[in-house]
Amino acid sequence: MSDLWKKLCNIFKWILKFLNIIRISLLNIIFIILIVIMIYSIYTKININYQVNQTQPSALKIDIEGYISDHFIRYPSSRLVDKLFHENASSLYEDNSVYNIVAKIRQAIRDPLIPGIILELKNFTGGDYTALEYIGKSLLEFKKSGKKIYSIEENANQSQYFLDSFANKIFLDPYGSINLHGFSIEETYFKKLLNILQIESTIFRIGKYKSAVEPYIRNNMSKENKKTRYQWIADLWCDYVKTIAKNRNISCNKVVPKAKKTIHDMKKFHGNMAIFFKKNHIIDKIFSSKRIEKELIKIFGLNKSKNSYNCISIYDYPLKKQSPSNIKNNKIAIISIDGVITGNGSNSYDNAPTSIITELENAKNNNDVKAVIIRVNTPGGEVTASEIIRKEIEKIKKAGKPIIISMGDVAASGGYWIATAGDYIIANNNTVTGSIGIFNLLNNFEDSLKLLGISTEQINSTDMPHIVYTKKVSPLIKQFIQAHVTEGYKKFIKLVSKSRNKPKNYIKQIAKGRIWTGRQAKKIGLVDMIGDFDDAIAKAASMSKLTNFELIWEKSTVDVWDYVKEQFNINLFDNNSIQNNTASVSLWLPDALLHILNELIKILKNLTMIHSKQNTNIFNLYAICLNYQKVQLD
Repeated sequence: MSDLWKKLCNIFKWILKFLNIIRISLLNIIFIILIVIMIYSIYTKININYQVNQTQPSALKIDIEGYISDHFIRYPSSRLVDKLFHENASSLYEDNSVYNIVAKIRQAIRDPLIPGIILELKNFTGGDYTALEYIGKSLLEFKKSGKKIYSIEENANQSQYFLDSFANKIFLDPYGSINLHGFSIEETYFKKLLNILQIESTIFRIGKYKSAVEPYIRNNMSKENKKTRYQWIADLWCDYVKTIAKNRNISCNKVVPKAKKTIHDMKKFHGNMAIFFKKNHIIDKIFSSKRIEKELIKIFGLNKSKNSYNCISIYDYPLKKQSPSNIKNNKIAIISIDGVITGNGSNSYDNAPTSIITELENAKNNNDVKAVIIRVNTPGGEVTASEIIRKEIEKIKKAGKPIIISMGDVAASGGYWIATAGDYIIANNNTVTGSIGIFNLLNNFEDSLKLLGISTEQINSTDMPHIVYTKKVSPLIKQFIQAHVTEGYKKFIKLVSKSRNKPKNYIKQIAKGRIWTGRQAKKIGLVDMIGDFDDAIAKAASMSKLTNFELIWEKSTVDVWDYVKEQFNINLFDNNSIQNNTASVSLWLPDALLHILNELIKILKNLTMIHSKQNTNIFNLYAICLNYQKVQLD
């Protein structure tokens, strides 16, 4: 019996030793992986970039995957990290920067090894309209250089087709289609839901056009809001159609025929969408993928190793830095403010004053920087945070460096608050700007909690009660907040009046929370010039009297570990997380229920947005134009 027990003990010892070996081996493997990531991160940080050895003429394939960003951010080790966290390792933040894409297209114009461009945009999900226009401009420059652009499409959305229209030839699959239906804005109203749940919303705002709070106080869109929104998307759509018509050398009626004409033609062509678009000159050739492959091999030659035409992905095409020694001390700094302005950004899409201020201070203290371009692409955000950034920009002006404000798709409310610090403001025709107004929103759940049998009591050391979600807003608190909203609005008017050299009464007339397109803003004096990012560079050079200079991008690098943390630190109420979270359940959740889930999460996000960062926004004042982030380009 004792011998048997000894044998069993020996067996268990060997098992434990074996498990221990496995444990140590696994730990060592994990440790090695971490070391590899660290080495790769250091490798990329010292600007030793991955490059494809291009030895023969190859088409530059613009195969953008994902959404185009208005940033110029490089995420070190993103290829490696994306392989760990995503199935599709090509979707890189770095290469989806609109500025990076445009720079590569312009470099390709001068590159003898790039004879043409292939647009293959099936995985491209879109971008801001101003970003699409900027890429389109560079494609037009490429085409004017004498080099050809070819587009391959299966089922193109409106963002994809906008870029396709710049091609010399567009190939469409026989079973493919082009989805041209116009732009739209969708807003969800839940006043009735709040009544059912007995959630009380207390609104503080100035200006009948400050529509960010409408979903809480109405069950439909106000006439004023509907009017301004329609004018904006109508102008946007008109510009879109005119650009397509000009690129394709057809009339605007051919781009999007009337509904009756479309239905008539569809019946005539037996529902064949490809033929319909060919007859209307929206596309050039109806070819299968094999036929397209043969055509492109004839044009660009055969790559025997890949058994396909010669091409290089825009992700693999290296951007060569050119910094002649004679411009070493002449730099123009570019600082991007892209996304909601918050007191303490929870992720890389937020603009926290601490990070923006660091970039502004770097530009101010760098003697080589002779001018600064502030790229503003934000609907605004917290008043306190916006004012902190504005004051820091003022310090750069006092240091004698010109400040050029370059507006993106949206530079409204808090975004315009910041813009008042600029020496010169440039907007795109369809930039959404203005929205000069301030609001506050308080939600309380006292009645909702009573339905569940829950009640709360509050004891204060002063006669001023605290703001809590579980109690109705007291008259004292309402007076207190309204006073701050009023004073904040007066300050906003004063800033705009001083910046634009206009009487306060005039600014009051064009304020009231109303939004304006860039074209309208130029007419009423809110911006100085209609133009794009290139015009901002030219103006910065002119104001700083530079002929040769180098552009430097602040915030050009985000640490790989921050990127890794973002993969794990998912914020339920972040817009990007909403998409990721709902996408993960879309495989088993019916579409109708998925849509409802999406809307409920948005409602929760909106209800909890106010007071979420009380450390910097102590009076809970917001200068934000929420509604104009929701234009459906696709």
